[in-house]
Amino acid sequence: MLPGAIGLIDMRYFAGFQAADAAARARADAAMTLVSGADAVIVDLRDNGGGSPAMVGYLASYFVPKDAPIYNTFKSRGPDAHETPPFEVRGERMLRAPLYILTSGRTGSAAEAFAYTLQAARRATIVGEASGGAANPGGFRPAGNGFRVFVSDGRPVNPITRSNWEGTGVQPDVAVPAGQALVRAQALALAEIRRSASGVAATEAEWAHAALSPGRAGSPGPGGLCGRLRLAEGRARGRPVGDPQRPPPARRAAAAGGGPVLRRRRGDAGQDAVRARRRGQGHRDADADTRGPDQPVRTGGVGALSALSPPPARSDGGEGDRRPSAA
Repeated sequence: MLPGAIGLIDMRYFAGFQAADAAARARADAAMTLVSGADAVIVDLRDNGGGSPAMVGYLASYFVPKDAPIYNTFKSRGPDAHETPPFEVRGERMLRAPLYILTSGRTGSAAEAFAYTLQAARRATIVGEASGGAANPGGFRPAGNGFRVFVSDGRPVNPITRSNWEGTGVQPDVAVPAGQALVRAQALALAEIRRSASGVAATEAEWAHAALSPGRAGSPGPGGLCGRLRLAEGRARGRPVGDPQRPPPARRAAAAGGGPVLRRRRGDAGQDAVRARRRGQGHRDADADTRGPDQPVRTGGVGALSALSPPPARSDGGEGDRRPSAA
C-alpha cells in the first residue's frame, strides 16, 4: 500500500491457467485481495511484455461488473477466440475504486490488451508512455539460413472500439516519461480520493498529496516521499538509483570540514537571508545579512554553497522493446 490507501500491483507477466484450481489463479486472487480495500489502485505494467489472454480477462473482470461486454475477440482463419474470463472471480470486485495503469514502450502484447480493454471501457486511466504496439498474435517461422521471421496469424478486435493497438500502441491518457509515471499516478489518485472521500480518508489523502507537491518537505526531491518511492522502485527493478538520503559529493565535502552548508534565499520582505545547516546544531553567520547576494559566504573556514543543486533526473534503463511471440 502507498500513502493515502492506494494499492499498488507491479505485474511483470500474465501467467496462463486453464484449471479452476491452478496456482496462477490462486496467486491472482491473493494479489487482488490485498488491494481490495484500497481507495484507489495502480497497476504497473511498464516492464510487462505479455502473457496469457485468459489471465488478462480474469484480472480485468475484477474491475468491471459481471458479464460486462468489454473483452477482445481474436479473429483468425480458425474459430474465434475470446478473452472472456473462463471462471468467476473469487474475490471482491472493485467497481468504484479509481484505477490507474502504468505503461511504457516495454509494455507489450497481453499487457497492452489489459490496458486497452479497461481504457476502452472507460474504467482505467493510462499513465506513462505509448506501449509497444504488439497486438496481433502469431509465431516465428523459419526463413532459411538460420533466420526466422515473426508471422501474425490473427488479430484482436475490441467490442467497443472495433479495432486494436497494433503498430500504434496503447496511447496514455496522461503522457509522462515512464520513470515519472508512478508518482504522477499517485498524485492523480490522491486528488481523486480528496474529491470523493470524507473524514479520515480525505485528511490522509490531503496529507499524502501535500507530500507530493513541489516545495514541500516530501516533494520529488532526493529526500522527499517521491525520492524514496523512486529509490525503492529502482531497487525492486534491479536498477540502482542514487540514494536520496545521501547528499551529493560537493555537499558531503563541505559538511566534512565542520562548517555549515548555507543556502541564500530571498526573504518575504525582499531582504537577503542566509540559512545555515550544521550537523547536530543550527548556525547562523552574524555578518551574513550584510553581504551582497553574489558575495561568497564563509563560516568556520569552509566555503558555503550558495544553492542546493537539484537531484539528477532518473533514467529507466534496461533492454529495448521486444515484441512477444504470442499474446
